[in-house]
Amino acid sequence: MRAGALGVEIVLSGKLPSDRARSWRFKAGLLKKSGNISQNKIKKCVGTANLKSGVIGIKVSIMTPDIILPDRILILDKETKVLVEKKEIDAVKIPKKEIDEINGPQQYYKALAKRVSDKKGYRFIGYEKNFPGGIVDVLAEDTSGNKIAIECCSCRISKAISYLEEENTILWILSISDEPIEVTKYPLFIIKRGPNWDAVYKRYNGWRINLIKNVKSPRD
Repeated sequence: MRAGALGVEIVLSGKLPSDRARSWRFKAGLLKKSGNISQNKIKKCVGTANLKSGVIGIKVSIMTPDIILPDRILILDKETKVLVEKKEIDAVKIPKKEIDEINGPQQYYKALAKRVSDKKGYRFIGYEKNFPGGIVDVLAEDTSGNKIAIECCSCRISKAISYLEEENTILWILSISDEPIEVTKYPLFIIKRGPNWDAVYKRYNGWRINLIKNVKSPRD
């Protein structure tokens, strides 16, 4: 938590401290228990400890500070870091066979994003492609040679910044849900570098380096 985590939880299971097996739960902050954030964003680790009384199971869950919560509100200053354009795209029925050929999660949204980029005449590169900053859900290229990195449902701040750090890259964020909702339109956010990007990114990178330097070892 001192390093900036939004929430942590430690669960101990086994004969601790009595002869009867039970679970002990220690937590602090906010930790999502369901949905896309819980399944794909929260860092989890499971381990064991061999004691005289038996094996103790240890499960640690951490919600890191770069996770964007759906209800999180950011108040930006007057500097234009990025340019954000919001559009709405029509929901279309996509054959189940086409969806099943895509690796999950967010299969429907990936298929929908491909259709939108195809309609614009962009060159489709692929699903789940390696890209600076992580694996992008859908990757395409527009007619000007710009890479279109498409994230479905959500995108961590650190991941979005890493995408935009690449020259000639535009970030799309499609929808805000884990499963297709019965609606006729979905929100599409198109994000590009702003005029003050270089100066603001330099400050952000300095802050990130200082944050790493200040993280203390568990031995401290």
